[in-house]
Amino acid sequence: MREMEHRNIAICTTTIFPIRTFLEEYRGNIIEFGHEHDVRVYIAGDNKSPAECAEDAASASRDGLQTVFLSIEDQRQFLRQFDGLEAMIPENSDNRRNVAYLAALSEGADLVISVDDDNFPMPGVDFVGEHLVVGRDARLPEAVGRDGWYNLCDLLVPHVAGLYARGFPYKRRADGTNRVGGETYGTVGVNVGLWRDDPDTDAIGRLYAKPHIDRADGRTVLLGRGVRCPINTQNTAVSREAMAAYYYVRMGEQIRGMRLDRFGDIFSGYFLQVCADAVGDRIRIGTPVADHRRNSHNLLVDLYHELAGIMILEDMAEFLTTVELPGDSYAEAYEGLSHRLEEFADAQEGFVWGQETRQYMHGIAANMRAWADVVESLVPAEAVVRGARGEAP
Repeated sequence: MREMEHRNIAICTTTIFPIRTFLEEYRGNIIEFGHEHDVRVYIAGDNKSPAECAEDAASASRDGLQTVFLSIEDQRQFLRQFDGLEAMIPENSDNRRNVAYLAALSEGADLVISVDDDNFPMPGVDFVGEHLVVGRDARLPEAVGRDGWYNLCDLLVPHVAGLYARGFPYKRRADGTNRVGGETYGTVGVNVGLWRDDPDTDAIGRLYAKPHIDRADGRTVLLGRGVRCPINTQNTAVSREAMAAYYYVRMGEQIRGMRLDRFGDIFSGYFLQVCADAVGDRIRIGTPVADHRRNSHNLLVDLYHELAGIMILEDMAEFLTTVELPGDSYAEAYEGLSHRLEEFADAQEGFVWGQETRQYMHGIAANMRAWADVVESLVPAEAVVRGARGEAP
């Protein structure tokens, strides 16, 4: 076991499913590697979350894993202290994970690990310990890719021809996007873990390739400056400072008759990368690997929900690699990005860029500014969240 350091670590997710197995497996892994005194799990429920989620959270706390389940009423009460915030985090949406993030930050978390409710720690792997690289300096090979884009699916085994992560622009998919150069150095602000079993590709990739991943190949890399790759909310760790630039982007907008969905984490991940570059932090990709036991999906419905996001990102790809931002802090960079995003949207033409899309982008930009202000205002040591725990709130 590695020498322990004290960190206030939050594992955050949202769910509309039973969570007992999820909590049991994380509890076993966290206790096995001695992190039970440093880790608290935050689960933001939704209107469809089973009633037993609250009791499962309380049971996990009694069994040694500090767990907070936030019911919808808990969340409403929590959000009322922030002017206008409740309106930008809609119910019946995976956007609810934003509340888990804020609850964790308000109770002093200095490292937030975002997972989906179908991501599980691998047996014998120190899931939390691998993410503790955030905030440390690292010297690793540099993922340089091609033309500013890197395909992290090259780190997965078996190699599946043409497999790219969800959100990788189609016009940037080409030979050479897997290229890794010599060593580079920097402080890690974000750690991106990978996945086995069901990789996070888009519906098109699942329909044609039906990929199954046995493992990652063991390499870890630092993403090159100005290089982009999709970052999701599955197995991603973010420093407290960087959370000011990690609002989970609201979905559900109607874009040219399509309902935009399944890209909130992708937009968030790209915006975070741009801000990390601005402040000089590095993004590490590789470990830990999570077991992705994907919940049941209708892939054709997924495809319908992804099409608008795919189209927007085709046009946004160059913007993401060339935009320049102020870099004194993540909050400052994020605010600068919000204004650049509005300018970008206003200048776009083409099928997907009607008035509804421009208005949506302006709304997201306003939400980004509000998010950064709220995160910056939180008092780390103040416990302000009431939820279902092993002890009385």
